[in-house]
Amino acid sequence: MCGGSAAELARRIEREASYVTRMLYPPGKNGRKRIGEELVEIIETVFGKPRGWLDSPSDPDATAHASQSTTSVLDPIESEILTLMKEMSTDEKNQLLGAAKMLLSSRSLKDKRGGKSNRAA
Repeated sequence: MCGGSAAELARRIEREASYVTRMLYPPGKNGRKRIGEELVEIIETVFGKPRGWLDSPSDPDATAHASQSTTSVLDPIESEILTLMKEMSTDEKNQLLGAAKMLLSSRSLKDKRGGKSNRAA
């Protein structure tokens, strides 16, 4: 995309070259900068990539292996939830996860008390 140049990437996303260089540090290296959701969206927009592109595996073999290892089929509700989640920020996804855990924990309490739940089979 930028010929391997951190300076060119920095220019295109309007950030300091030193900041971009630190974003590219290997995990665990002191001074490494995290790439936040806002910056991910900027990078994907600047390079004309679809939303979520940076989150997908870069290795085609890994992608093929992942799709082959998926054996479950989603029902329409699960599919709709995943579609909606693709539009959510990380914070929104975390809120949804927390709400789902609360629902399950309240269902678990009802089950222990002898109440019935409306579980999908």
